[in-house]
Amino acid sequence: MVVLLACYSRYRLLSLMLLGILTSLILSLRFDYLVWGDPWFEYGMVQRILAFQSLDPSVYPAQFPVLHTLIATCSLLGNIDPMSLQKFIIPSISIIAIYAVYKLTEDISSSETAFYAGLLLISGTPYLHWTTQAVRETLGLALFILTLYVCIRAIRSERNGYLLLSILLIGGLVLT
Repeated sequence: MVVLLACYSRYRLLSLMLLGILTSLILSLRFDYLVWGDPWFEYGMVQRILAFQSLDPSVYPAQFPVLHTLIATCSLLGNIDPMSLQKFIIPSISIIAIYAVYKLTEDISSSETAFYAGLLLISGTPYLHWTTQAVRETLGLALFILTLYVCIRAIRSERNGYLLLSILLIGGLVLT
């Protein structure tokens, strides 16, 4: 029903993003705990950062993922449980991918095709799986699609702003 309403909406991109975040939140909040093994390892790294209140590389094993730092910083500043924070931040970050797929497809084809491309992304297993996992790949997938879109825009428009943004996003991909 929601998809049918979004299909005939004037605000297709907004409808897709709302549908994506609602789907992600429902899947993310269905359990009180983290599923799979990797999110527990990642959560342990966030807990170590919080316990030592330090971003020194000696605190956690040979990695410096952006996601852990983001969750630990928000948890410290807002005095919020990091487990709950992960369940809300990950779906919020994942809608970046919906935006990028929509805009990329809209530039290449039409807004109707972009809408269906966004629906395919939302209903696909990789999106549904990774938006519920508090792991680095979640941020990496969203940033990859956004970086692809910005790089194509940089090549097409030949503007320095898009080129600089694409270089920064590529650097962000390296950190994830």
